[in-house]
Amino acid sequence: MLATWTPEGTVPDMFRLIQAYKPTQPATKPACPFAWGQSHCIVKLFGHAFDQGFEQAPSCCRARDGEQVWQTFAQAFGPISTLQQNLDPCRLASLRTEFQFGPLMGGCGLRRSLPLMSGLLLCRLLVGARVIRSCRL
Repeated sequence: MLATWTPEGTVPDMFRLIQAYKPTQPATKPACPFAWGQSHCIVKLFGHAFDQGFEQAPSCCRARDGEQVWQTFAQAFGPISTLQQNLDPCRLASLRTEFQFGPLMGGCGLRRSLPLMSGLLLCRLLVGARVIRSCRL
């Protein structure tokens, strides 16, 4: 089973936000890692040797509030943690505000998430690909 993020949604938005705050931009744009979230890309890569099946499903996490989401990513998600260590305080404050309340979470900050009585439910769409070796080699 291969689970990948789709090119739409909050995960690519987050990586665009991270890219905007990186101190240096790459000379050439890297290949989009979210292409793996498109079934036709998996078929193109593996279709000659594997049978595939695809399902889309949300991946959800619960958080008390936007601050908890920020703390989780700042402590445990490498790209955000690295930015946190390397940005000057003003840029870090801007990143933090944009992360919690800007387009990353749906154009209006965490408002894309579902408010719950006890916090937030953040859902991201992923594609699960079942890739099974066939006898087509």
